[in-house]
Amino acid sequence: MKKTFIAVSIICILTIISTYIYNYHIKEENNTSNEENINIDAYYSELVKTNNNGIIYSIDNNTYTKVGEYKKDIKLYLDKINNEYFQIKGTNYYINYQDVEKYTEPIQERYKKYLPLGKKIITANEYNLYQDKNSYITLKESKTFEVIYIDNNKYYVLFNDILYYILKDNIIKEETITNIVSNTKNIPVLNYHFIYDKDYEKCNEIICIEKALFETHLKYLKNNNFLTLTMNEFNLWMDGTLNLPEKAVLITFDDGALGTNTHLIELLEKYDMNASLFLITAWWPRSKYESPNLEIYSHGHDIHLDNYCKKGPRGYCLTKEELIEDFSLSIPLVDNNLAFCYPFYAYNNTIIEALKELKFELAFIGGNKKAKQSDNKYLIPRYIIYYNTDINIFKKIVN
Repeated sequence: MKKTFIAVSIICILTIISTYIYNYHIKEENNTSNEENINIDAYYSELVKTNNNGIIYSIDNNTYTKVGEYKKDIKLYLDKINNEYFQIKGTNYYINYQDVEKYTEPIQERYKKYLPLGKKIITANEYNLYQDKNSYITLKESKTFEVIYIDNNKYYVLFNDILYYILKDNIIKEETITNIVSNTKNIPVLNYHFIYDKDYEKCNEIICIEKALFETHLKYLKNNNFLTLTMNEFNLWMDGTLNLPEKAVLITFDDGALGTNTHLIELLEKYDMNASLFLITAWWPRSKYESPNLEIYSHGHDIHLDNYCKKGPRGYCLTKEELIEDFSLSIPLVDNNLAFCYPFYAYNNTIIEALKELKFELAFIGGNKKAKQSDNKYLIPRYIIYYNTDINIFKKIVN
């Protein structure tokens, strides 16, 4: 009897201990799971950046399979949490939650104003999607993309609602899409010179514009949803590889004198508008005009001199070799040879030949009419803006 009592007691004690151990284990599992969920939630954000190189997965029957890779610093929109993985928004792809961090800077989305180009591409079975040359995604399955625009050997497409480019070498087929929205037929190019504040500055030239009047121009463009173009966007449109909306305009300034390094930059940044400055590089340093809203192009180095010889402006007086020497001095100072503006609107075949030899792609004159895609790219017309170009005149020019 005594032995039976001892045996039962031992069994009871072991049962209590095993129950305690089991409950403790379950509790620890739950705590671990909760902590893990909390950690995963902390990593999640609608917009993230990858913090190292990692793997892209697809999911089939709850099994994750590697289908690609990504480099560090890729920006991604996320859709939802699935266990330890985040789904890449708009796709069937997943990434591990530990490989990303929240990203709060806005992504530039100008491309959402572009119209469909009317082309689609089919990729090879393995291809790269580039955000830049160092940040890209590699996918190992062929996919069809609609093309947003083409720039040389780069096809720009949307993946995850973000703009990427695919190199032409990664494409096996290009097709035309019918029934696309028609491209805009012409674009006004505006030509300003100087801006002054009448409260403390004076300017007696007819190509001066008062700061308050220039601001009415920008307000109108902003309030009416105009896309103020970069020079590259305009160049792609001229080549027919970018389809722009009807409300598009290119703002240009000549020289670099009064108000262009102060009032112009202030107002461009205030209204988040883009403009291009053709700078006389022998007269002013590029560093005076630093702004994300202002691009700098060549107005020649030191040929902005009128009545230089019997022919008139200095550009008419120089040989092609002398012109090439001058233009070559300006190129490294503006850091590009994309666009040129003729001083005093003075051009001839010799000047154009010099620009072509230096591989400039665009050159601008006056003319007071809209630019067309059929225009000579070395004779692009612009509307000259004067001191009395009021808002009513301005509306007629841009519409």
